[in-house]
Amino acid sequence: MNKLIDLLANYGPGNAIIIGMVLLFCSMPTVSVADKQIIGRVERVTLNNTDFAIYAKIDTGAKNSSLNATNYKFIQKNNEKWLEFNVTNRDGETIKLSKKFKRFTKIKRKGAEKQKRPVIELDICLGTVKKRVEVNLVNRSNFNYQMLIGVTFMKGDFIVDVENELTVEPRCR
Repeated sequence: MNKLIDLLANYGPGNAIIIGMVLLFCSMPTVSVADKQIIGRVERVTLNNTDFAIYAKIDTGAKNSSLNATNYKFIQKNNEKWLEFNVTNRDGETIKLSKKFKRFTKIKRKGAEKQKRPVIELDICLGTVKKRVEVNLVNRSNFNYQMLIGVTFMKGDFIVDVENELTVEPRCR
């Protein structure tokens, strides 16, 4: 603080804002790029601890992730509400998953009414990072990608390079 006072005395109050901003910037914690994986705007991910891979759009504007689920239905399992659904990849391969139902969410859509979607927790692997996150289920068959990965999954582990795609392969174990 004494150095700041000396600087102000030598350079005048007009520079106080600039000097203060420099000191604030220098005191901010740094984030190492080496600690994060660089991913592109589209990546392959695997689901639910399997080798089943799908293409996912990386969306830094979306809070949560969405998955293209078809033929989903509610079932009872151990006196709890579960969802059974199919996921199909670009090769036409389909897996059937069964996950515990968490809740419903309402999703804002551009130029359309809010949509009510069921939410589950799902293990997703992207690069070397595997996380269990909430995912909402929706029919995305009219979209190019079977999944949308939101910020909740990416936070703390990734840097998105929008000029690239398919930069990492899912390698979680």
